[in-house]
Amino acid sequence: MTREEIIEYGRTHQKALLLRNISANDYISARCLINNGLIAQGHILAQQAIEKILKSFLLFLKKDIDIRKFKPHRIKPLIDKVIEIGGYELDKFIDFGIYLSDTYELSRYPDSKLATTTSHWTISGENLSDIDEMYTMIDSLIPIPVEIREKNGVNSILEGESILSMNSKKMAYY
Repeated sequence: MTREEIIEYGRTHQKALLLRNISANDYISARCLINNGLIAQGHILAQQAIEKILKSFLLFLKKDIDIRKFKPHRIKPLIDKVIEIGGYELDKFIDFGIYLSDTYELSRYPDSKLATTTSHWTISGENLSDIDEMYTMIDSLIPIPVEIREKNGVNSILEGESILSMNSKKMAYY
């Protein structure tokens, strides 16, 4: 892509690119929290990362979709819509998406109705690999030109190359 084509692509897909980049920051933060024993807080950000990457995916598939119409913090309807619009094979993530949505609700709102039927102690750091698989698989399926992919999202943030980053220095995330 030429410089002008990249700029035009960025203008045309600004909202989707921004959501993808924010989701990448949430994902990296979730990993840091879970790896350092802040399991509930990590699940909150993992849920947010996956919710935002799915909304970004939808915007890349259909620019004029109103992502605000989806019930907040529920991953399954977003997966269903990506499958409906794009035909992508994401069925295997539905159960884990429901789990993340529920753990989000339990962690953020311990007095929610869900807390009367589900224990907060079902949240575990052992499923970090599930979070990783779900996030990276969804992200890898988003139809983005390679020139844009390299400058937006998880890898660009970790390498300090993000077009949306205020910091051009190399960053390390633990």
